[in-house]
Amino acid sequence: MLFSEMLDHGQDDAVAIVDPQGSVTYGEFRAAVAGFAARLRHMGLVKGDRVALWGYNSTN
Repeated sequence: MLFSEMLDHGQDDAVAIVDPQGSVTYGEFRAAVAGFAARLRHMGLVKGDRVALWGYNSTN
């Protein structure tokens, strides 16, 4: 599922992601994505710019 799709689903207090280290609610996930987007905008990125993300399958 894409980040944008996950942001459209679930109540804020419902669990969105679970891994052996813990879980993240939809509300926490939305807040993390919003914070990441704000940092990208602060760096000068604008709507339409392309961004790649390489990470681990983890709640961290």
